[in-house]
Amino acid sequence: MKNLVSIIIPVFNRATLLAETLDSVLAQSFTQWECLVVDDGSTDGTDLLVRTICEKDSRFCYIQRPQDRQKGASTCRNIGLELAKGTYILFFDSDDVLPPDVLASRMQVVLAQPEYDFYVFQTARFYHPNKDPDAIWNDLRKPNSHDLADFLSVNPVWHTSGPIWRKDFLVHNGLHFTEGVRSWQDWEFHIRVLLHNPNYLKLDTRETMVLQRFHEEAAIHKLNSSEDQQNRIHLFFLLIEAFKVHQKFDGLDVQKHFFKLFYFVIQQMAFSDLDPVVWQRIREELYLVPKLDMAFWKVYVHFNARYTGAGKYRLYGLLKRIKHGVFSKRFAVDDFSGRTWYTLKLN
Repeated sequence: MKNLVSIIIPVFNRATLLAETLDSVLAQSFTQWECLVVDDGSTDGTDLLVRTICEKDSRFCYIQRPQDRQKGASTCRNIGLELAKGTYILFFDSDDVLPPDVLASRMQVVLAQPEYDFYVFQTARFYHPNKDPDAIWNDLRKPNSHDLADFLSVNPVWHTSGPIWRKDFLVHNGLHFTEGVRSWQDWEFHIRVLLHNPNYLKLDTRETMVLQRFHEEAAIHKLNSSEDQQNRIHLFFLLIEAFKVHQKFDGLDVQKHFFKLFYFVIQQMAFSDLDPVVWQRIREELYLVPKLDMAFWKVYVHFNARYTGAGKYRLYGLLKRIKHGVFSKRFAVDDFSGRTWYTLKLN
């Protein structure tokens, strides 16, 4: 079918919320879609729910992740992309909501300007179970030239459900989600997309906005999970290799961005959870970051956990003064005040 949109939804034990998500897909005024629900091994009746919906509407398709494929949302999205029949792709989460006219509004933009590789639209947050959105994902009014730096500054410009992708753009460039990643996989995917210098359009309008269900407790758990944080460090090293492939790593600004990324995660980890080899590899990879700065921040980040004794707090106070007086002015590694992710209230 011409102009078919393939909506790809990975799911794992979300039967209670998935029904509402699929109802929102079914309610779309734009009808040229297929919805591929890729199950990551659910045990809560998700299969029965989706199979029942498939029997009522053949545009829905239920797919179980094969046992020989790695577990995870990334794998499920990749399977969906491999099987999608549509010209366009929308990656969607299993607990989010599509307002009834969003797909029609987005496709009106897409079909009127077919020259782009992908199109980015807004996402708004609502807290479960309240349905009233209170903030938008980020500021889409900035020039595209700012986007890579924003992503690298832990300020993701768009959400997973933000873009409508041309499938041929993704396939031609071998773009897929990195499998085996526990979190931040969409952030990393979008950065790798930008490394290809794509031609894309951003549009910030309410009628094209989807709704992201926000689970505050789950977000806090991820923030404090040592396993997730270690997985992110591994992801950063993978991303460095992608920058090298595209010959975009040999610059001081890029390597400073990566050092801030490592610091952002390391500062949330317990000192005992951090493998000392990580710092060695960071020094080897980020060879343009001044050694003096790297040495200071390495000491500062876990000072309270590494040092004991009567003079500990006096020395820490001295370090803080040195940080503010010298190192924050040289390279403000711990300053993320420029982030606008979910700080913009919905009018």
